Amino acid sequence: MEWTAEWMAEWRMVAIAWCAFALGAWVLQQCARLPTVVEASATLAGPLLLALLAGALARKQGRSMRWAACCRRLCRIALLAGALAGGLDWAAWRAALRLQASLPLALEQQALVVSGVVRDLPQVYSDSTRFVFEVSRYAQAQDVPDPRSAVQVAALPSHLPHRLLLNWYRDARTDGPPLPLLQAGQRWDFTVRLRRPHGMANEFGFDREAWLLERDLRATGVVLPNPAPHWLGMRAGSRLTPAALRDAIDRLRGRLRARIETVLDGAAHTGVVVALATGAQDGISREDRARFTDTGTNHLVAISGLHVGIVAGLCAWLASRLWRAAARFGMALPLLWPAPYVAAVSGMLAALAYIALAGFGVPAQRAWWMLAAAAVTVVGGRQGSTASALAWALGMIVLVDPWAVAEPGLALSFGSVAAVLLAVAGELPPSRQTRHPAGSAPARVARGVRERVTTAVLLHGRVSVALVPLGALWFAQIPLVGVPANLLAIPWVSLLVTPLVLLGVLLPAPLDAWIYHLAERLIGVLASYFDGLRQPSWALWHVAQPDALALLLGLAGVGWWLLPRGWPMRPYGLLLLTPLLWPCRAAPPPGEFRLSVLDVGQGGATLIETAHHSMLFDAGPGPEASDAGARVVVPFLQTHGIDRLDRVMISHGDSDHAGGAAAVFDAIGVASLQASVPPDHRLWQLAAAAGVSRRAPCRAGAVWIWDAVRFEVLWPDRAPDPQAPNLTACVLRVSNARHAAVLPADIEAPSERALVARMAAAGTDAAAGTGTKPGRAGGPTRAARLAATLGAELLLAPHHGSKTSSSATLLAAISPRMVVFQVGYRNRFHHPSPSVVARYRARGVAQFRSDRDGEVRFETRLGAFDAAAYRDWHRRYWMGH
Repeated sequence: MEWTAEWMAEWRMVAIAWCAFALGAWVLQQCARLPTVVEASATLAGPLLLALLAGALARKQGRSMRWAACCRRLCRIALLAGALAGGLDWAAWRAALRLQASLPLALEQQALVVSGVVRDLPQVYSDSTRFVFEVSRYAQAQDVPDPRSAVQVAALPSHLPHRLLLNWYRDARTDGPPLPLLQAGQRWDFTVRLRRPHGMANEFGFDREAWLLERDLRATGVVLPNPAPHWLGMRAGSRLTPAALRDAIDRLRGRLRARIETVLDGAAHTGVVVALATGAQDGISREDRARFTDTGTNHLVAISGLHVGIVAGLCAWLASRLWRAAARFGMALPLLWPAPYVAAVSGMLAALAYIALAGFGVPAQRAWWMLAAAAVTVVGGRQGSTASALAWALGMIVLVDPWAVAEPGLALSFGSVAAVLLAVAGELPPSRQTRHPAGSAPARVARGVRERVTTAVLLHGRVSVALVPLGALWFAQIPLVGVPANLLAIPWVSLLVTPLVLLGVLLPAPLDAWIYHLAERLIGVLASYFDGLRQPSWALWHVAQPDALALLLGLAGVGWWLLPRGWPMRPYGLLLLTPLLWPCRAAPPPGEFRLSVLDVGQGGATLIETAHHSMLFDAGPGPEASDAGARVVVPFLQTHGIDRLDRVMISHGDSDHAGGAAAVFDAIGVASLQASVPPDHRLWQLAAAAGVSRRAPCRAGAVWIWDAVRFEVLWPDRAPDPQAPNLTACVLRVSNARHAAVLPADIEAPSERALVARMAAAGTDAAAGTGTKPGRAGGPTRAARLAATLGAELLLAPHHGSKTSSSATLLAAISPRMVVFQVGYRNRFHHPSPSVVARYRARGVAQFRSDRDGEVRFETRLGAFDAAAYRDWHRRYWMGH
């Protein structure tokens, strides 16, 4: 018994060390650079010295009980410190290895011939296919007349990426044949154009570069149609190799997906059935994604721990029954190996096969590692706690994938399990308090059902509240209907839909078709239930993304609230959620303003804030391009606590400025709209349908003042020109008593010269009204008049830095100190033009670029006009690699 207690204590200590290991890996993901070899070695020096000190004290003090306890404490501290340093160094070493493979700048957008193997599960769309390609050979396209001979030219250099994310587009202009169906293990020769990993960088936005690094995709690109891709057959080699086994699993997943899509033939919820069968979520419709997000049931469409547990439990029960039943046929198998051991190992292996079919998602990995820890304790004849198994699972996931600590799936998966453990420990289920209730049999049944329903409601409610801080952090929203949604959805999906989908996987055709159709209809019933729940406007509560202090207070509050009954001031722990649910928005003080120039790729979107008002100037590209309106602008507004805009100004009708407006109207309340678009433009209909009450064309001379900040429309002076929308784009000037910014959208040189002339004339009229004569002694000069009406410290480069804009006339009139180029990375227009960049440089203007700096924030404060680039204040070690 004493040995068992000591073993349990050491088991828990190692589990805590795994948590410290994961914390070290998380710390590395927040670093601006990787530690050097000396710095990495220094982090391990402290724990090593502590361990040596503990050993020296143990030898010196002999068998003294007091000193022995002190030595054990020192050893534990050294273990935890070493695990923390080890997690940091392990993640740094893995990151350094991956960053070694990089695409040189000189090879970007150059035609290259690559030979290799298709990996993972390709994502098939209507006119394109996105897939992972593992490269074995590179060659310069101009040196290889026939791409099939590329493998004979050059071996793969060690510094070039060995895994690529490629897009293969069907040429719709020539109405060419459909793209071939790619499968894992196929060998191909492609001619490609590659780019280094890059993504739009905005505060609290999706970090695509980190996503690519985690998946070891060190370059992205497109497949060129000429020379034509050439298929070289399937990968040769033994079927017992890990790569071949992985390809076989991915091909099986691909066949399952194709079979389900063929059987369901475009049914509304086909993507959900495919996700439950294969783990591939790219086919889930936008409507279904919105339903699951708004009701807090996203975990149900992933292969989660609950699904893995059901599969493992069913297989463990079946294996145990068969193992015991063997004795009836003269085989005393339980005497060779106990049935509980067989059940534990069988459940673990069945779960491994299931998560392999599902693509090894983080929630599924968590469940499998917990099952593996439980199986080890059962087979070893020891006792282990669920919390220790959870910690071991965390450590093993981070050991395999150090970047998983930065993914929302890991935080939500482990957070939900930890919340369940605390909730169960803190609240004894009512059904266990009375083992033998009195009364008639129907009364006992009714009482039992009522107790179980009450327990389920309380458990779901406590877990939902416990996940509020993580939901606010990752999604900036709280689904208030999450408890009733999960109460039905969890048993509905876990006990009905998922078993049916798995049964369809096992059954041969055509029997599987009936099962898949039934599963899809059950999902449709659930979707109707979700639509009813999320219909009220209060069903989804958007909150600002919390800062570090609010998040820590929220986590501490729910942790205190989940402690067992009798804990002092336990219910008041929820008060610590107040800063998280009702954050104090950091608005500029009266008389000051803030401009957030967003990184939306090749397009424009700028948020302007004053003390009590907010305005959006342009909305970024729409779904026809990068869909930055839905992917960047709307999340940015929501995570900053802006649920209503006082004004939206759309400078002109080009899709890279107006395309995202529809997403903004759908998600954010808008009080008024100004736009320089023709009367028949669909933007006006969208605004009317969204309830925008005030709609007016953008015309020069419009002026309004918010919180002592002046907004003035400088251009256009005429109706929009549908044939040349850039010439009549809106130009906005924002100013206070000391500073000004000009947002000229896409105007070009003719409009720039007309604008300067108009503002000079306006200055002349103003001077005439005061009785002074321009150009005479005592009267303002032309430069002074322009400085008063058009001058600004900040300028958004007209037309993204095109050579047709940023004329010398405009720059002389505005005389900016800072300029921002809103451009896409390696854009096809080659913006900004080198001649324009040189023109700004010659005037000593500080230059910012969204493709290089990400979001750029400008703020007037105490007489200063501060500028900050996202990639500077939120620098991470993978940026720029």
